[in-house]
Amino acid sequence: MPLSKRVVVGSATAYSMWLQANLIGGALVDEFLVHVHRWPGVPFMKADAYIFVSNADWVREEHLARVRASRYVLYLVVEGPFYNPKLKDIAAKYNAYVVSPSKYAASKIEESAKLRVDDVIPHGIAYLPPGSPPGKAYDFLYVGEWQPRKVPPWGLMAAYLLRDRLTLVSSPNVEDIKRLEVKELWANVKAGILLGHRSATDSVLRRLYSTHRFYLNLSANEGFGITPLEAMAFWEIPIVPDIPVFKETIPGCAYRVPIDGSTKYFWRFGNIMIEMFYYSPFKMYDVASSAKWDEARARECAEWARKYYYKDVYGRFKELV
Repeated sequence: MPLSKRVVVGSATAYSMWLQANLIGGALVDEFLVHVHRWPGVPFMKADAYIFVSNADWVREEHLARVRASRYVLYLVVEGPFYNPKLKDIAAKYNAYVVSPSKYAASKIEESAKLRVDDVIPHGIAYLPPGSPPGKAYDFLYVGEWQPRKVPPWGLMAAYLLRDRLTLVSSPNVEDIKRLEVKELWANVKAGILLGHRSATDSVLRRLYSTHRFYLNLSANEGFGITPLEAMAFWEIPIVPDIPVFKETIPGCAYRVPIDGSTKYFWRFGNIMIEMFYYSPFKMYDVASSAKWDEARARECAEWARKYYYKDVYGRFKELV
């Protein structure tokens, strides 16, 4: 039967938003004519529905105005209070259905923009867990772009303490990272520390997730947190700070590091105050050092990650378009 409805999925420039836009498109493509575009490449066109995936503080009217649609969906995430005084008016003008990937992000959107979030649809991941654990040769892995929230000073200290057992996938050419000792694990993968974040292709990530036992989440906050779930799909056991969103998205199979307080910092030209939660790097070191990988615990993590497979979670967008 020919596909009759045209759906445009647009995204903000951030890579994580572009990734989710592609997964949403992949979940819809069997039933709709789907176009996926990354800003500023969203074309002027007509469609039956337009889904725009973005950070809440970043949305402007021009992001919606390029597509003339019968139905608009805003899929928004944020990591703290933000300033976007026109967001509520934009959503009202386009009669947009507002969706967020977590209750935590939804609460920040409603508090900051006084905008009602209509639904919570979690982010999806591209991987289905294998039926048995892959071969695990190495201990700790972390994947995160270099920015204060992703690798805070206390996270960097934890990385240093675990440097001989950690593969850190982050931005190259950062002096703080370059000062840490670097030891070869295998061809083109440097651990203890450093693989450039931009070189983390899908095949590289699959290899990294498959060969590590634990996912050591160093970030100080997340609006959702995709990489721990991706790692869990490959039978990695996460070690995470006990931040609000991980109470929603990460199950009991994880090892948790207690939070000691919080602060905020301005990001993206002062439009958002990122919430940062403190954890002790020494406590993270202790938790990581005493963590034990076992198949039953890893299986629980993998089965939890299966719930976030993109074709299942993003199937809910079919009802909205």
